[in-house]
Amino acid sequence: MPMYFACRLEDGNIQEYIDAAEHAKALGLLELEETLLAFFAKEEEPEAYFYNVVRDHALLKPVKTIFAWGPLPGAAAKAIGGKAWQE
Repeated sequence: MPMYFACRLEDGNIQEYIDAAEHAKALGLLELEETLLAFFAKEEEPEAYFYNVVRDHALLKPVKTIFAWGPLPGAAAKAIGGKAWQE
């Protein structure tokens, strides 16, 4: 269960960096946009790790039903830092 919430938190962080980068771009703050996109890219690594841990867990389906978030059971693994996930 803690891994599920860690994944959910990391996924939210990723979306916040994307949104912030879009706002920075709209305001012409291109250097800030570049920095935020770099943060987004780095934030993907822990999100992918937690995602890969929970994606096939037996409790994913009920937890996903209750909290309305999560990968589909049996979903493909995400690469971490450009490297394939090792089971």
